[in-house]
Amino acid sequence: MAALSVVAIMAVLVCLSRPSSAGAPEPAGFADPLAIIPEIGLWVDGSARIGFAKKGGVVLWWGLEPPAPAAGAPAIEWRRVTYRIRAEAFRPDGGRVAKEETLIGPLQSDGASERGGFPTPLDLGLAPGRYRIHIEAYPLISAKSVGLDSVPRGIADVEMSVPEMNFGSHGWRVSDILFFSSLRKWEPGAASERTWYDWIGYPCVPRAFAADTTTAYVGFEVLRSAEVVPRCGPGRCRVVVTVRDAQGGIVQQELRPVSEAGSLQPYAVPFRPGALAPGRYAAEVEVFEGADLQTAVRRSFRVAAPRR
Repeated sequence: MAALSVVAIMAVLVCLSRPSSAGAPEPAGFADPLAIIPEIGLWVDGSARIGFAKKGGVVLWWGLEPPAPAAGAPAIEWRRVTYRIRAEAFRPDGGRVAKEETLIGPLQSDGASERGGFPTPLDLGLAPGRYRIHIEAYPLISAKSVGLDSVPRGIADVEMSVPEMNFGSHGWRVSDILFFSSLRKWEPGAASERTWYDWIGYPCVPRAFAADTTTAYVGFEVLRSAEVVPRCGPGRCRVVVTVRDAQGGIVQQELRPVSEAGSLQPYAVPFRPGALAPGRYAAEVEVFEGADLQTAVRRSFRVAAPRR
């Protein structure tokens, strides 16, 4: 019986962005989610923290989507297994500045058990700057007890940056983007790791939507610094959210008003994966003053083939 192999991935993931005329910070986050242990469907996506302007850092969102077992492979219920996940952050000079690890029990009844126990975040509190993030993950099982030669393990190193998101900055800032499979209004007793402003969100960790998904959401924040002289008259400034196909063509576009000066505004913009053909796409967030682009962030996602 063939064993599941140990996965060791060394990756440098850089978020796609368009140049900003206002000198916005480099966006942080994975260009694509990482299948840290693809044999069992364990994913991780990284983003700069959004939702708390005064707390900088990185959030690693973990999710599990077990693939169909290969012919002859042992039938293991990976959703019922507990996982240890670990992350460390290192400065460019090699010094370690943060370390976090935890156990994920997918069936524990703590609010994170919705839809099988994932996604689950792992937070690293970090000041603005560039870092190397070392990630490890493995299931806490006995290989012999489930008919494997060894326990699968995932190891990866990624480069990330934490942008400056504070009201002392000038001009505009756009946060990282999160893709949500669903959003609903906040309600008492909601799990804190799922709460985002007035919503309860279910982040889509692999950034993959089935072709029959009717609605998903692009979540992000726009920070507008204080202005001595107001720059945005009626209709002059706007936030533009665009979904583009692999060739750069526009398949959906939404316009939103900007917030007041000296404020941080969250946005949850719906889009329709079910209206898109299977393939790779990108969600792009742009801020304009008149015809001038001030800052932009782009993140990839994909639409999978319809479920059979």
